[in-house]
Amino acid sequence: GGRKSLGSAGRPRGPRRAACQERGTSLQKRASTRRRAQPTAAGETRRRRGNAAAPPLSSERVLRAPKRLRSSKSAGRPPDAPRRRPLETMFSRETRRRNKEAFLQKIGAHASTDDEDFVAKNKANADLEKRLDDARKAAYEYACAVHALTEAGATFAAALEAIGEAADDGGATSAEVARITARHDDFKDVGAPAALHALRELVEKPLTDAAASVPRVGELTKRRGDCKLDCDSFQARNLADRLGEGRRKLGDLTEACEGAFADFRNGVGKAATRVAAAWTGVEC
Repeated sequence: GGRKSLGSAGRPRGPRRAACQERGTSLQKRASTRRRAQPTAAGETRRRRGNAAAPPLSSERVLRAPKRLRSSKSAGRPPDAPRRRPLETMFSRETRRRNKEAFLQKIGAHASTDDEDFVAKNKANADLEKRLDDARKAAYEYACAVHALTEAGATFAAALEAIGEAADDGGATSAEVARITARHDDFKDVGAPAALHALRELVEKPLTDAAASVPRVGELTKRRGDCKLDCDSFQARNLADRLGEGRRKLGDLTEACEGAFADFRNGVGKAATRVAAAWTGVEC
């Protein structure tokens, strides 16, 4: 009557069963560790055949890098590299505030007001930038056309020379074809290179120099746009102290942008005057 009851598999129930299971698990772990630590005869033979100078395997366990460092995702990245930041931390506080304000203005939740005079000047400057870009493209296309016309003229002169021998007029046609061929060859070797060089130096270069200030104008305009979004956000949240500082900064940037507009327009005008004066000499 003092015997403890056994289950259907003859295993003890209660605390004794848990202790037996824990001891069995511990024994299995020790056996697995011994098998990994002790090299087999086949493994020792393969190692000696592959590298005769390699020392024999010891009974110590070989340390391997964690799987996290051996995975393809972390290849080429140092182990102490910082993890990727969430999307909301990739932008500064100012950038997030401006994006939010631009979105609210787009959907009509916040009012968007700007100086009409500055808006008109900015639009005129953008239109002048486009016209300057069109002029530069036209000059490049003209240079390509001069080169293509030179090649086409030389090809036509060679073809005319090939059929000129059929004329039965005592050599008059052959002599005229020879003069045409010589004129095209001379233009291809001397005239066309000189014309293309003059186009680059007297037409394309002044236009390119005038366009050099476009990135600065764009940077100033962007900074002013960001400052304007800041002012609109401060006004919508009734931040009077920050609004006053923002408006002063906005005034300074507006003045800088208008000065850059004037300098750009002046540079484009000077380039147009120089190109117009040199065009008669470089026109083919």
